[in-house]
Order: sequence, then structure tokens, then C-alpha cells
Amino acid sequence: MFPPVVTRLIPPLRLRKLMYGLMRFWLGDALADRFEAPNARWKYAGHLLRAVVGVYETARRLGLVDDEKACAGAIRLLDDATRARPGQAVLAPTDEVVTSIEQTRSPALP
Repeated sequence: MFPPVVTRLIPPLRLRKLMYGLMRFWLGDALADRFEAPNARWKYAGHLLRAVVGVYETARRLGLVDDEKACAGAIRLLDDATRARPGQAVLAPTDEVVTSIEQTRSPALP
């Protein structure tokens, strides 16, 4: 799941290679080989991604990033990614998921 700006700029095949590369970056070559993940050159993008996330987190801690706005954007992105498109079946209706979560919630949690 990528932000819309990323999916507009990077074609689907390249995004797949990016995901394989990030998988190799996070898991390491030995474990990624066990998953038979292709050895994509994008694994080196993980170093850049780590630096970008670090700068973002520093800005967030300094109060330069509005947490509520960022959270609302993440929720919108997740909603867009999980919403059924015309002609697609819904995997699970939202009210069923909410009911299931409420039934399995630990009594210690609010």
C-alpha cells in the first residue's frame, strides 16, 4: 500500500521490484533467499528510506509536523486502499469487523 503520489509516479512492475528490494533490506539476504524473493537492486533504497523516516520523525518530535493531520491522512489512505471498487466484492462488512473486535477485546482494554 503506497500513497497515491507514489503509485502515479512508479509503474506497478517497478513497485513490485521495490517491495522485493525492501523485503531483502528488512529481512537480510539469507532470510529473503529462504522466501525465494528476487534479488532486486531496490534493496539499497532501504537506506534512503530509513534516513527519510528519521528526518520525518525528528520533525514530528520537534512539533513541525501536525500529528492529527498526518493521522487523518493515513486513515484516508488506508480507507482508500481497503474500499471495494465498483464490481468488487467486499471481504467483510465493516459492522461485522467492528462487532468481532468488540467481542474479542480484552476486558483490561478501554
